[in-house]
Amino acid sequence: DLHSFPTRRSSDLRTSTLLIALVLFFLSGVVMATEKNNTNPSLTISQYQAFLAKESPKDLTQFNKLSQSDKETFLQLLSNPDTYLNPPSQNPDIVVSDYSEAVSSAPSLLKKSKASTIVRRTSATHSMKIKGITTLQYRLETGYRVKNNRIRSVVYTNAYVVKNLNPLVQTNPTSKSSYISGNKVYSRASYFYKIGPIKGLSVQVGTMYGRMTSYPNGKSTSHFWRAK
Repeated sequence: DLHSFPTRRSSDLRTSTLLIALVLFFLSGVVMATEKNNTNPSLTISQYQAFLAKESPKDLTQFNKLSQSDKETFLQLLSNPDTYLNPPSQNPDIVVSDYSEAVSSAPSLLKKSKASTIVRRTSATHSMKIKGITTLQYRLETGYRVKNNRIRSVVYTNAYVVKNLNPLVQTNPTSKSSYISGNKVYSRASYFYKIGPIKGLSVQVGTMYGRMTSYPNGKSTSHFWRAK
């Protein structure tokens, strides 16, 4: 029947439009739920306060000084894997820094003549601060013997986690090494870390690498970086 064809076509079109609208509504709900899971912290303020009371009472005092809004922002950043995997350089609430320093030799060694062997000690530290609170800190240390301004041997190399105030992050040193070349000590370290699982996200794993170059005068330079 030629007169009935437009009616069936119009009905089919309305049905298709309704189905598309339902699909779009469902997808928008999924996206909103995902975004909500990604922004809501996995820790409550009271839970984190209890954690700090056990792990670092000094940092608990600093955390308690934050406003309610800053506490919530702190926990959102602490629970976000991107804070650790891809630290935002433009976010003033997150500060990442590397620094190296010379550790003073024993006074008895410094009193000896210039021809005597002196043990130099250097260290490199990587730190992350959220809202002014240091939440993660790695360190690489090296000791080496110097005589007549020449590096003779490596005494020790240490790599360890100084501080980890994120209960959602597990991290440990996995390797360390040092060697002498061109009258310099080249030290390396790696640290494995695992983040999560966090609400709405799977476990994230990666490696932090650190390197330090130490000189006969006890000075050093360093650099840390992440790799997924």
